[in-house]
Amino acid sequence: MKNDLKIVERNYKRYLYAKDAHQVYVGKAIRNENFYWGDGGQWKEKDRKALESVGRFVAEFNQVQGTVDTIVGMQLQNRVDMSFKPRNVGGDEEKAEVLTKVIMQLCDDIKYQYKESQAYEDGRIEQRGFLEFRMDFDENFRGDIVLDALDPRDCLPDPDATSYYPKDWGDFIKLRWMSFDDIEGEYGKKKADEVRLRSGENNTDEDKLDRNSFGDNAINYTQDDYTDNGIRMYLVIDRQWKRRNVVEIAYYSKSGDEFVADDMPPEERARHEAAGAIFTKKAKKRIRWTVTCGDVLLHDDWSPYRTYTVIPYFPKFRRGRTQGDVDNLISPQETYNKSISQFVNIVNSAANSGWIFEQDSLVDMTKHDLADHGASTGLVLEVVKGAEKPQKIEPNKVPTGLDRMIDRSAVAIKEISGVDNAQRGANSNERSGVAVEGLQFAGGAQRARSNDNLALTRELSAQKLVELVKDFYTEERVFTITDSSDPSRVKYEQVAINQVTPEGAILNDFTVGEYDVVVTEMPTQATFMDSQFKQAREMRKDMGINIPDARIIEMSSLTKKHDIIKEMSETNEPPPDPKLQAEAERAMAQARLADANVEKVKAETVSTRIESQYSAIQTAGVIAATPQTAPLGDELMGSAGYVDSNQAPIMPNYVGPGAEQGLTGIDLSGQAELPPNTNPTTPVPVPLPPDPTTGVRRGIETQRIEGDRPWQRLAQ
Repeated sequence: MKNDLKIVERNYKRYLYAKDAHQVYVGKAIRNENFYWGDGGQWKEKDRKALESVGRFVAEFNQVQGTVDTIVGMQLQNRVDMSFKPRNVGGDEEKAEVLTKVIMQLCDDIKYQYKESQAYEDGRIEQRGFLEFRMDFDENFRGDIVLDALDPRDCLPDPDATSYYPKDWGDFIKLRWMSFDDIEGEYGKKKADEVRLRSGENNTDEDKLDRNSFGDNAINYTQDDYTDNGIRMYLVIDRQWKRRNVVEIAYYSKSGDEFVADDMPPEERARHEAAGAIFTKKAKKRIRWTVTCGDVLLHDDWSPYRTYTVIPYFPKFRRGRTQGDVDNLISPQETYNKSISQFVNIVNSAANSGWIFEQDSLVDMTKHDLADHGASTGLVLEVVKGAEKPQKIEPNKVPTGLDRMIDRSAVAIKEISGVDNAQRGANSNERSGVAVEGLQFAGGAQRARSNDNLALTRELSAQKLVELVKDFYTEERVFTITDSSDPSRVKYEQVAINQVTPEGAILNDFTVGEYDVVVTEMPTQATFMDSQFKQAREMRKDMGINIPDARIIEMSSLTKKHDIIKEMSETNEPPPDPKLQAEAERAMAQARLADANVEKVKAETVSTRIESQYSAIQTAGVIAATPQTAPLGDELMGSAGYVDSNQAPIMPNYVGPGAEQGLTGIDLSGQAELPPNTNPTTPVPVPLPPDPTTGVRRGIETQRIEGDRPWQRLAQ
């Protein structure tokens, strides 16, 4: 008992130490919340009362809420996509793929995207957001992972810490307000009775008055559990802190994984031994969990979790200092409200600026009547004869530059937040879509830092989920993976983890091995489908790409679209589009023309080769008839630039029979005439009787061997 009191006192003193810094933050959070919500909260109470006491108009044109909602809306359009890849020994690609499916299914079960949006909104408005991952055994004996978005005003991180990462914090305190029944259900009747009798002065904290709720935040600290105002709520200080001690661990030498083996169940210990774990002692920091209420110690033991249960989100973080979007919008919003209030009050004064009149000069009206009805339409004043008539006081003029101050304040809100008309989708029609996208990208660059912190929060959340799966999902479980990417055709897949095969092996055992987290953003289903449908429609309309009708319908958001596609496939296809058909025929004609050109080139190549061979035969005949022409021909062809493909010279000398006898050494009297030319482009002329005017046998291309003297004599 005495030791319990020491633990309670130490826990409460640590809370008081953290509370000093936390109260400063709570003040800022309340101010930011008021400026976001509006409803009169953007004015200081004393300023509002001072204006209202003299009948002045108090303006509140809330520009902050729309700005923050636009930023939050951008996050709602992009959801997280977590995937994993193996890092060290013990992990493989197949297990990483299964782990990805399991984690994404768990995210759906715990409603991660909605809880993340709550924490994201808390961070944007109140500087801080917190997600808490833990195990719940109320509905499942083996335990289920649950997620909650905590109220940042109830979360006290280590006031001495300077790191974004919870692993670097010395402790974390969560304030909870619990009823007597809640305490009894979670910590037992004995502890609840002690709280009722010994809650003490340490339970009179009034911080809950600063929290938002459906009610009026009233707290009654009487000893009765049920009061006239409702149920009494007890302040519970829930603290997780680090302490170093020597523990027994199960160590895997290959992967480097280690698990605390103190109080490990026998069946789990046997499973680690079978997997090759080595049990040894090691000094390490562990999480200690201490929960107190007033002077009562509700719980003090080692945490079942390796790390803190909370994951933070800080939009802007600088060595322990946090900031949201509203902080820097307060000053321009105040200037905006005050400038408009002043402008409206001046305009109102022009209608009833006041009167100056001679004493007792009014006949049927008092000065009070004139004050009340002096600005009425159709006012008739009767004055005493000879008295000076009443004169209306000249109203105050609008100060020069007041209207510009209003405009400047509105512009400052957009410039500071980075949310201009392009981000809000309020651009004029004169600006092109490309220009608007460029402005939206520039505005997104201004928020890149806070979005990067969101990516870090998502990665820490994914690591926490893997930790819980490895530590608590140790028995065989079967997950039904739901693929709802297409709402009209939901797919289901059964995935088992820690499944023991007949050979004794364990399939999909995630307790061994490490995995890297890959966190990416993907647009929401509606946004993604709309984008795909728009791109497909533009590609078909503007670029002429023949995307099938079924694909267009599949990318749309029509209900029962797959039934429509099925009916289309069962019925006759509609007549093709004449424009598309003409374009297809033109493409086919161009293809046939290209094939014809190829065949033409082939035919011309063959013809050219035949003519070249014929000329080669003629050349060989000349050289054989007159060998002396070979050197001369070689010189002429070389001078013309001809390049020999064989060994030089181009025209080799004839070395056959009779070469040494010269022109008269060859007897060609018995040579037969060469076959006629078969080239259709140069047909053989019809033979005619010998005539001096006929030159069939003369020229370069003739039907004889050049240098054949008997043929020449015959022709003559």
